[in-house]
Amino acid sequence: MIDWDRGRIAACAVAGTSLVVHLLVSLNVQAVASHALFLLLPLSVIFWPEHCNRMFRLSSEGRVHATTEPAPAMMLQLVGWILLLVVCTIPLVEQAVR
Repeated sequence: MIDWDRGRIAACAVAGTSLVVHLLVSLNVQAVASHALFLLLPLSVIFWPEHCNRMFRLSSEGRVHATTEPAPAMMLQLVGWILLLVVCTIPLVEQAVR
């Protein structure tokens, strides 16, 4: 079960608003669907930082790529938020360039 805190609700609100704005600006459902797929990565890092940390640090043989200590969940969520904001602004920048 997902523990809905303020950060997760805000991330979903930002992603949903980005999708709606992208649909209203471009009127292209295929572009909005691809934009939604790109939003899954930062949302997954924001929602489950501990699982993302374990997935990115271990090789297929189970060997650790970096140090044995996990990265703090807050740092991973911060990176997820930065990535979310960048991905959300890409369609707006594309429309401004045209």
